[in-house]
Amino acid sequence: MEKFKNVGDIVYCWGVLHHTGNMWKAIENVCKIVGIDGVLILAIYNKTPISHIWWLIKKFYNEQPILQPILGLLYGSFVCIGYMLKNKTLNLYRERSMHVFYDAIDWLGGFPYEYASFDEVKNFVENKGFILTKEVKKLPQENYTPTIFSILRAKNTGCNEFVFRKIKIY
Repeated sequence: MEKFKNVGDIVYCWGVLHHTGNMWKAIENVCKIVGIDGVLILAIYNKTPISHIWWLIKKFYNEQPILQPILGLLYGSFVCIGYMLKNKTLNLYRERSMHVFYDAIDWLGGFPYEYASFDEVKNFVENKGFILTKEVKKLPQENYTPTIFSILRAKNTGCNEFVFRKIKIY
């Protein structure tokens, strides 16, 4: 019987490794299972001036199960109203077919929560024997003073998206 080889041609980690509690170790581990010339597809939360504030909010939300319905209703309503005003529509389903209200609750509850700049992820993965072949989405790391509105909007805290190829190291 042939021994199972723990490598893959395509390893797809879309928005999960930053929720492991040890993102850098998780990224290192998935790098190990990509075969030579294989592809690693990652989405990792972007580091912004408000990332740590969102870490605190998510931690609080997850530690307060009794308050979660109230917090979810408040934040979910804020997001829904903002989405309707911005997009001038009553259609509250986002491009990935998730209702805006439940997307907001998903955002509040996503803990553990880690983040990194585009360059931090790129350099880390490239040091593991990969090259960046495509940056699907690169969010800005703008320097700004957080305001209550920018915090509630979670400005640019979405995911940077990467496609790497593992290269043969001689």
